[in-house]
Amino acid sequence: MRSPADMEIIQIDITNACPHLCSNCTRFCGHHKKPFFMDEATFRKAAESMKGFSGTVGIMGGEPTLHPKFEELLNIYRDILCPGRELDAGREPIADFSAHSQNLLQGIEQGVPGLWTSLGAGYAKHFEIIQEIFSFQAINDHTNAGLHQALLISRKDLGVSDEEWFQLRDKCWIQNLWSAAITPKGAFFCEVAAALDMLFDGPGGWPVEPGWWKRTPDEFGDQLNWCEMCSAALNVPRNVANTKIDTISKSVSEKLQSTGSIKYNRGMVEVFDPDVYDPKEFEVDPNNIWFLPESSDSYRVSGTCESIKSIRLNAVVFSKGMSQEQLAAIEKHFYEIKPVQNDAEFLQAVDELDKAGWIAVLDEGTELHPDFGERIRNTVFNPGCLYSFGARAGTESGAPAGNRVDGVLPHAFYLFHKRARALRTTDWKSAADLPAFTALWPDEKRIELTPDFDRPKNSAETISLPVKARHAVSTVQLLQSLGREYAIFGAGKHTHWLLEQFVSAKATLPNIIYDDSPAGDSVFDVPIQKPETSCAVDTIVLGTDTYGESMTARCRELWGSAVNVIDLYTGFCS
Repeated sequence: MRSPADMEIIQIDITNACPHLCSNCTRFCGHHKKPFFMDEATFRKAAESMKGFSGTVGIMGGEPTLHPKFEELLNIYRDILCPGRELDAGREPIADFSAHSQNLLQGIEQGVPGLWTSLGAGYAKHFEIIQEIFSFQAINDHTNAGLHQALLISRKDLGVSDEEWFQLRDKCWIQNLWSAAITPKGAFFCEVAAALDMLFDGPGGWPVEPGWWKRTPDEFGDQLNWCEMCSAALNVPRNVANTKIDTISKSVSEKLQSTGSIKYNRGMVEVFDPDVYDPKEFEVDPNNIWFLPESSDSYRVSGTCESIKSIRLNAVVFSKGMSQEQLAAIEKHFYEIKPVQNDAEFLQAVDELDKAGWIAVLDEGTELHPDFGERIRNTVFNPGCLYSFGARAGTESGAPAGNRVDGVLPHAFYLFHKRARALRTTDWKSAADLPAFTALWPDEKRIELTPDFDRPKNSAETISLPVKARHAVSTVQLLQSLGREYAIFGAGKHTHWLLEQFVSAKATLPNIIYDDSPAGDSVFDVPIQKPETSCAVDTIVLGTDTYGESMTARCRELWGSAVNVIDLYTGFCS
């Protein structure tokens, strides 16, 4: 076992409400008669208690975005743990969210904010603030055929002796690979122990106070009693997550019945027969993502991602001089359209349209590509941004010009969502005209679209992990063939991943890893050290697919032109 202080991540579980009923969920979602929602005061105390922790403080559920005060909690999180943080990620249209989500998994540099989510309506609702805060997002929409290990099988029901059990327990893969956790009932050495305490109305955890996470295994005490009910440390059955069936043992079955478990009462459990138990039948070599098909992050998010796309699309059309035939041609692309004659009517139309959908603003005479609506609906946009094609032209106040771009997209076009913070925090209804309305968005959230907005970009964001791996390996193999020695700059998660690929491909490892704030001594026995004024090699490979520009600048600051800097993904596209 390990101290929470030695973990990469500690979770704050803000709710166990979830739209899924996954088999063998680590939070036992679906068993509770009533989910919990952490209150703001408790959350503030939890965030305060994590000051000084060098790892990632995660926000998790259930599905955390279902919390009715999710945005308020994130504002508290930001104020306490990452003051002033406002990333510019997720503002450009995202054509392939599945590839984008894989890139987010590489963002777990030391201590960055992290979110664990299954997407859905809550994620879409809070998309703007989520992208501002969380460079690391562990997304799993649970549409894949991932396996979840049974967690509610008591070792005593299987006849596992004390001597064998204590050795197995202390090597539990969840406690050693995953997280400690905070719930409304306190702090726990293990996230599953925290969930068991909530499920069975246990005595609660340690007081949530500064430094609670510094406890060592010899201080875990009575919390270890929850391990007696948990089978994570055992070789036991695994179920496909979306079959929604929990495998449990007899003694746990009785406890679930006594608590009034919803899943138990619905017959969504199966009792494991200890008489046919053969541990060798269920052996597995766990890693952080062994439960996903082929242990690949590429299965986390379905390519469809319907829950966060622009499904409901409305329009306000400046229709002065337009025929009914022209309006009908536009109408087929939208759920609802509002023809208007001037800016005053525009504001009234926006007010009347519902808050659930996106709103397109079209100038008079606009002709849309036949696939316009489909292309918009199949792209992920940030509801905090104002998207446009060109500036709105007009020959007189309130009278939009008849610009048109036949067969592509409109020249004067806006797309926005009423959920935008720019609208929620201002009296937008008092805007004098359309230009004043669009000026409500800050410059950094005014995004100019190009005709190929829904096509993959030439950036690391859209490159799949297997392609990244092949490209990175071939690059260092080329260096090897040239007899070049190299170092890696940055010792974060992406560097760990890179070295895994190099070891697997038997490629030459770097001589050294430089990092301004090293969190360890080595990775795959490659030493990590702070950079010095002189560089040990003449070639630096950046250990990132997210912060290439800033890390290149840092290398130039340290060594000038004395070293060659290789940003693996700049200019490279799959």
